[in-house]
Amino acid sequence: MTARERVNARLRWMVGPIYLGLGLFVLGIIIGTTTGKRPILAISLPGFAIAFIVGMIAQFLGLRCPFCRGNLAQFLWHRGNLRIDPRVCFCPYCGVSLDKELPSN
Repeated sequence: MTARERVNARLRWMVGPIYLGLGLFVLGIIIGTTTGKRPILAISLPGFAIAFIVGMIAQFLGLRCPFCRGNLAQFLWHRGNLRIDPRVCFCPYCGVSLDKELPSN
């Protein structure tokens, strides 16, 4: 497994709950407006909380270089994809290629 594959896998695991949380947030608002009432906070607030908490964990802790533990989140979030931009070839902190095989433990 390469470093790129490991970071891509972590990114996909973190983006899923973020999309789920945002979906619940929007669902609560849509249900509330279609029934002519206020947004349903029992659905919207937990959805927003899930998306926010997982997003913060991903931003500050979850998306790290497997070699030097440098924070790669700022290079991953700007495109909104479920994978690292192929133009990012090296970790900007340690200079190791993201296509390098990880040592097997």
